[in-house]
Amino acid sequence: MTPEIILLTLLCLGLLVYIRHLRGLGFDKEMRYRRAVENSGIGIALIGTDGQWLEVNRKVCEIVGYSQEELLQLTFQDVTHPEDLQKDLDLLNEVSSGVRETYQMDKRYIRKGGSHIWVRLTVACVRHTDRKVAYFISQIQDITEEKARIEDLEHFVHVTAHQLKQAPRSIAILTETLMSEWEYDEESLRLLRLIHEDAIGMNEVVQGLHALVTLKSTSMSPGAYLCVNLAATLRQIKESRFPTLVVHSLPKVATSEEMVTQLFANLVENAFKYSGDNAKVEVGCESYKDNYALLYVKDNGRGIWRKGAHEKVFELFRRYATDVSGTGIGLALCKNIVEKHGGRIWVESEGKGLGSIFKFTLPLCEVQGNAKS
Repeated sequence: MTPEIILLTLLCLGLLVYIRHLRGLGFDKEMRYRRAVENSGIGIALIGTDGQWLEVNRKVCEIVGYSQEELLQLTFQDVTHPEDLQKDLDLLNEVSSGVRETYQMDKRYIRKGGSHIWVRLTVACVRHTDRKVAYFISQIQDITEEKARIEDLEHFVHVTAHQLKQAPRSIAILTETLMSEWEYDEESLRLLRLIHEDAIGMNEVVQGLHALVTLKSTSMSPGAYLCVNLAATLRQIKESRFPTLVVHSLPKVATSEEMVTQLFANLVENAFKYSGDNAKVEVGCESYKDNYALLYVKDNGRGIWRKGAHEKVFELFRRYATDVSGTGIGLALCKNIVEKHGGRIWVESEGKGLGSIFKFTLPLCEVQGNAKS
């Protein structure tokens, strides 16, 4: 055997050993990944396009109470609470059709024994090269204890708010009765009116705080919001309270009807309140970026000119002007609503008497082109 053949043989043997080593590394990597998934602290599952459970880790079985063999014979529809199923399917269809890449929602599974358990579900999909969905990837986290704490807090807030509302309501009714049924000198009547107005104001403060605490205790994720047509929402606000409101073209956003109505109603009411008799208030969409809409509420009012006021107006109980009625809660509530959606809110003003523009971002239901307001 010549030296050249011996050298070539050794090189081939070395190459085979190296290839086997690389294959071993790949195998070890896959095994490490599978072990990590299997021993994960949250449930991880692969779901077929028909809802069939394809693969599940140990935690999923623990959450729903079925063995792996039992669960693989079922669909996620079989173990989803009937009241949560349609919403889950709607969001899943939005992922399938490409409207959104992922979604997150709180829902209930029905355990094997018949009891239900609250989970936070996050879903994405894997697609074939032709963009058709191959399967869905679900992450499932048990949030039963979190839900119980939130329900206890909401009950406490509701009961406390109800009790706190009673006193100012009673005082308002009593003072109104006294003013209407008895005659008083000018000073006494003035004092009764002050008490009446303060009682009404206190009731508004309690209602505002109730709304703020309820919002903060809500664990709903932006991924679980449904599409809301802002044009329809603003049309209702315009027709019911502000007939002169100018509404430009608006998109559909991923939110809840209640939250977005409260957000716009507060901002529009403030705009009219601080603009006087010749108020011109406009609502529109300035642009789209990163699947968020940049929206605005613009007025021709007194403006914001004091140093540092642009940031402080969103603080709780911060009142920019004492000659205009208000609780100091509305803008803090708006800030919390926007941030709940992963957006941000700020105000722009050129100075005294030059009006204000409140700008904020909300997530879109689908990707849009450039906006013209």
